[in-house]
This record gives sequence, C-alpha cells and structure tokens, in this order.
Amino acid sequence: MLVSEVVSQRNALDFSQKDLEGVIFDIDRYAIHDGPGIRLLVFMKGCPLRCSWCCNPEGQNFSPEVAYFPAKCIGCGACIEVCPEKALRFQEGKLVTNWRICRHCGRCVDRCYADARKLFGRTITVSALMEEVFKSIAFLTNSGGGITVGGGELTGQATFVSNFLRSCKKEGLHTAIETCGYCTWGALSKVLEYADLVFYDVKHMNSKKHKTATGVPNRRILENLKKVSTRPVDLVVRVPVIPEFNDDEENLSLMAEFIVSQLNLSRFQMVELLPYHKLGAFKYERLGRVYDLKSLEPPSDGKLHILRKIIESYNIVCHVGGLNARS
Repeated sequence: MLVSEVVSQRNALDFSQKDLEGVIFDIDRYAIHDGPGIRLLVFMKGCPLRCSWCCNPEGQNFSPEVAYFPAKCIGCGACIEVCPEKALRFQEGKLVTNWRICRHCGRCVDRCYADARKLFGRTITVSALMEEVFKSIAFLTNSGGGITVGGGELTGQATFVSNFLRSCKKEGLHTAIETCGYCTWGALSKVLEYADLVFYDVKHMNSKKHKTATGVPNRRILENLKKVSTRPVDLVVRVPVIPEFNDDEENLSLMAEFIVSQLNLSRFQMVELLPYHKLGAFKYERLGRVYDLKSLEPPSDGKLHILRKIIESYNIVCHVGGLNARS
C-alpha cells in the first residue's frame, strides 16, 4: 500500500472518539490462531476471572504491573535508589522485590539500564491504536486477516473496544473478539456491534466447579452465550482442556448438549479444544505470584481424540487448536 493511501485512510477515520483511552498490555502483529489469515491481536488489560491455568497473568489486573526478569539484571542497584516504597533490596547477592508493598509505579522500570524490569499495561487512545493498525494494514488485508481483540477480558473496556472495532470496520478489516462472557449484556452487545467473529470461552458446565477454578459462577456466561448466538456474528466456542478439571466425558457431553439445544446454530462454526500448556507458568514468578499448577501435565493426544469424538457425536464440527494446534 502506498504511503499516500495510508494517509488518506487516516484522514477518513472518524476522530470523534480519537482521544478515548484504553489500557492494553501487549500487541501481537503475527497472530495466526485467532481468526482467519494473519491477525493483529490486541490484548486488553483486566479480567474478572482468576483461572488457575491462565497463561497471561499480566492481563488479569486492570492497572499496570511491574514484572522482573532476573536473567537480565546486572545488579547495579539503580532501581533500589528510585523506589519510593523501599520495596527493593539485595539479599544474598540477588535483587528481591517485596511485592506486598510495591505500588507498581514504574519508576524502577524507567531507571533500569538492563531492561530487567518491565511495566505491563499502558494507556493508549483509539487513534494511537489505529496508527499501529495502519503500520500493518497491507499485510493484514493481503493475507485475508484482520484485527482480533482479546485480553484479559475486553468487555471490561467495552466503550474503548467498540470504538476501536468501529474504526477497523471503516477500514474494511475483518474483526474478531475473544471473551470469557462474564460481563453485562450491555457491555458485550456494545462490542458485538462491530465484530465479525466471536471466540467464546466455555470452561465448565457445573457452576460450582466453574467458580472454584475461576472465581465466578457460569450462569451469566451461558446466558450471554445464548444471546450471542442470536446475533449476526460467526461464533466459535472455545474449551480450554484442563486435566483434572473439565476433561471428563460427562462435562464435554453436557457442553455439546447445551450447544445443540440452547444456541441458534445459524452462525455457529465449531468447538475448538485448547489443550492446557505450561508456557505461561514462568510469568507468575516475574510478577511475584505463585503458579499453582506446576505438577499438572498437558492432556495426551489420545485424551484429546476422545473428547473431540464426543463433541463430533453431536454433529458439531470440532477442532483441536491453540499454540500447538493438532488437526
């Protein structure tokens, strides 16, 4: 795409909400598992759930958070000097953070010469985020891709996301969202207005078990899912397959029964099983947290095959996806 064309597109953008701000914690410019083609994936900060297997713990809290990368630390002590809470000290030759008193102000991040400290979470306007889109717009359109907004949980910043997706639609981009569904219908319907595709998480059909593992019951999630299925958007139900939590045949059968009996299937595409993995476990220590599932192993191919066949027995298309996608 010519530079003049990009400038023209910028000028065509409705800037009535250009200064509306949201908080993001990452942008992936080459996402390939979150919609058709190659996607620009925006991670919104903040989530109402606390899933024990979460691979993006840096996206859970709505406010910015400091993370520490010890392998990069050169032990200069510059961060200790600027910490207003005195939350940093050397102990037995290693830098230690007292996370209980750290206010995540980011002063240590600004001072760190070795990039051993990072602030997850930054405020950005709709227009600034569109600038990021324009940098990759030719690449996205030529691949048949588009924009996906995930998190965290995007409905926690529904007004910002809705205006961002609206701007993307004006540029002719395919739009997708990823949601846990635990939100008001007003917030979800606001972002659905400008979405072409919805990835909707269903973690467990038993509300008590759902609350034990995620911190919230599932009634609102299932009710919102039924409403989403009535809207003119393509729908993919995603199931994170977590051993010892939701990988039993009864739970998968109940999910399939719910889909075929409670959803409007006119735009429903498939169930996508996402195998549990440990790729995010190291992030917890960087944030001063404990990862509770260290001993849990990913599901076997054989187990995934059984679960897939259960879903397919209800005449539902089922794929095994995720970072290590298996057909």
